[in-house]
Amino acid sequence: MKMRGNSPTHNPEALAPKGELMSLNVGTTATFHKGMVVKVKAEREAVSYANGNSYPARCYEMWRKTTAEELQAWRDSDASKGMDCAGETKLHSGTTYRQGTTPDEVFKIVRARVKARQGWNDIAGCAVVEDADGTQWFVKRSHIH
Repeated sequence: MKMRGNSPTHNPEALAPKGELMSLNVGTTATFHKGMVVKVKAEREAVSYANGNSYPARCYEMWRKTTAEELQAWRDSDASKGMDCAGETKLHSGTTYRQGTTPDEVFKIVRARVKARQGWNDIAGCAVVEDADGTQWFVKRSHIH
């Protein structure tokens, strides 16, 4: 016989006695919906060293498909000419990565659950987010909050 209503999957408070706090599993991912405003988690916090060197915080990567204009600009550049170290013709990058994302930037979720193409591979567990310029980027759902 299935328990409905008081089962832990339907009612998390059923696990903890009344009046006590319940801790959630750290490994779970938050639920995201279209239109939510999110931030990208910092992969590395800002670092300042005693010798004067400092490095800004770095966020997890975001990417999108390379546009036709970017592809044509690459084909017209000297980077596309010639051969690589194995003697083969050079291949264009199918992916453009976002540079300079800060932990304070906010993004709007366009699609919460997608499988994204990164290079030549499909990556599951992603979301499509939109920046302030209106450009849409893929990001892993585990890297946003």
